[in-house]
Amino acid sequence: MPGLFERLLRAALGPLLPGDDTGNAREPDPMETRAGIHLLHGTSAAFEYFSETVDADTVLAAIRSVDWDADFCQVFIVPRPGVWLEVGGSLDPQHGLSAMYVHRGDRVESVIRLPPRTLAEMEDIALTFLASEDALFDAYPFP
Repeated sequence: MPGLFERLLRAALGPLLPGDDTGNAREPDPMETRAGIHLLHGTSAAFEYFSETVDADTVLAAIRSVDWDADFCQVFIVPRPGVWLEVGGSLDPQHGLSAMYVHRGDRVESVIRLPPRTLAEMEDIALTFLASEDALFDAYPFP
């Protein structure tokens, strides 16, 4: 059984990975096929579909629904399949918070250069992404 780090890495980067060692193709991640807000809690490998609505109130509700002190979680904001922003991590200093932008069609995957330190910063990153992808890159450095 894969460890926590491997499961989280596969959740974030799974679409880049070709398949398993037997040559089997991987299943597409939900963010590739379904717009909305998806959650991934702690050590679970199962995505929770939080909402098909992608607006500021729903994004904030999703972020605030997570116990960031007790768990390592990820919130995926998917305005259209194949394009998403993932905000995640933990307030535990050993883990920290992060944000990652993915655009499958353009073959872009980029992790924020200066990670958020608070939930308020993470919420701002998410709301800026909702405003526009250009606004996200103007406000936050992604390599």
